[in-house]
Amino acid sequence: MQVTHLYFTIKAGLLDDRCLARAFRNGAKGGIIAEIEGTHPEDAIAKMRKHLDAIESGRLHARREDAATGRTIPSILEFASALRASTLSSAMRDVLLANARSGSSGIGIAGLKLLGSTGVSGMVGLLYAKATREIAQKTPVPWASLFTREPVPPGTACWSRAARKSEVSGNWIMHPEAREAVIMVIEEGEIALAA
Repeated sequence: MQVTHLYFTIKAGLLDDRCLARAFRNGAKGGIIAEIEGTHPEDAIAKMRKHLDAIESGRLHARREDAATGRTIPSILEFASALRASTLSSAMRDVLLANARSGSSGIGIAGLKLLGSTGVSGMVGLLYAKATREIAQKTPVPWASLFTREPVPPGTACWSRAARKSEVSGNWIMHPEAREAVIMVIEEGEIALAA
């Protein structure tokens, strides 16, 4: 038996004489999100729906609104989940890590160009745009709200989509939640990235 709940697929059935329901994120890699036992498939699915509702409620409460932009910012766990579901090259990983390590001061195109493994320095803006778009599209928050085309006010924590060309000046500043997720997932090795 299979049903969809929120942005999960729930599959229920008998396994080794136990009735189990397993949840998977729709359209994402990563395997089983949760597993719950029930007396019969419908019971297991009902229990799983309650469990997923509780997880979703926690995620919604962990989000915040960026005071400078008025945009909803995903939680650390939502950014981490999006990173795990993304396919990123090692060059994209390098650009994201450099930006995450730069902290709240951000990093400019000149700083990103210093990354030796990113190849042609003129590609840095494109790599950054592709990486952040890939991640943002996998968050449950509308991805357009994670980017701004306007110049970023000093101290604002956001990813800037405007910086696509190497000539663009200014700093790219990650949300604190994104910084922590990038360091947790990429730097600490929680994800296998594309070569």
